[in-house]
Amino acid sequence: MKYVAGISPKVLSGELRHLEMNGLIERTVYTGRPVVVEYSITKYGRSLDRLINAFVSITPQS
Repeated sequence: MKYVAGISPKVLSGELRHLEMNGLIERTVYTGRPVVVEYSITKYGRSLDRLINAFVSITPQS
């Protein structure tokens, strides 16, 4: 797994799994060497775009 600044691989995996279980993203595995895993947003996830942007707009910036 590639390193993502500010989050451990274990936490990132857990969050991605949670988003997938709730239908917000889908996971595609490409077999080979190395195995590649790709995540993409679902139609349901996209439907929440306006709501998420509204939350972001009212969140204090640090």
